[in-house]
Amino acid sequence: MFRVRWVLAGLLLLPIAELAVFLALAAAIGVLSALGLMLATSLAGAALIRGAGGGTRPRFRASAGADALDVQVPGGFTVLAGILLLVPGFLTDVAGILLLIPALQRRLLAMLLRGLREPRGNKASVVELDPDQWRRVGDEPAGGNREPARHSCPPAPAVLATPPDSGGSASRVKEDQ
Repeated sequence: MFRVRWVLAGLLLLPIAELAVFLALAAAIGVLSALGLMLATSLAGAALIRGAGGGTRPRFRASAGADALDVQVPGGFTVLAGILLLVPGFLTDVAGILLLIPALQRRLLAMLLRGLREPRGNKASVVELDPDQWRRVGDEPAGGNREPARHSCPPAPAVLATPPDSGGSASRVKEDQ
């Protein structure tokens, strides 16, 4: 929820920042030059989007044996870059141009995949035992005057816990018999 607030705040501040950058650039190079540059980047974005769809069939045929994610991700980044170039404004143009860099595409993809993984707090804890630390649950030492607790349920069979290096529990049962 916290990230959503930051994204919404960024989307609300983007037009103000775009206007400020446009005014600063227009003051430096002139209004007509700034408008011409903005029109040129918008046309480049439209051409990029159109070109991204044209090479889909050959890429699909070439990827018959490849991983589908490797083939679709660069095309997705290219379309997103084209959309950002198409939107009027110089900040979105810079973001669109940066999305065309393959190394940055790989980093962004890794960050997205890392964000989609299971949260760290939900992992079940695993306890690794040495071979001398495991025993049958039913082999508890009978010490003192303790009486076993009486239950209405039938007794459960003994459970064998084996460490991963010593083989399966079926092989251990055969050794004990």
